[in-house]
Amino acid sequence: MRPSQVIKRLNELRKVYQEQTFKFTSEQQKEYDSLKEMRRERVKYFYDNDIEYLLILYCLIHTSFFTF
Repeated sequence: MRPSQVIKRLNELRKVYQEQTFKFTSEQQKEYDSLKEMRRERVKYFYDNDIEYLLILYCLIHTSFFTF
């Protein structure tokens, strides 16, 4: 799964979480945990390789700051 897809899916699950009175099903929770772990690994990669400036750019591009 591409990093942008991970973020989009995380955002979708957050909306579902709110719509379901702040509860996940067990499957949703597993998916959410898995996606969060993928995200953490991606961020860790940036820090481990001393490319934090790309992390900042990456975050700006993949968040709602830019809506095209």
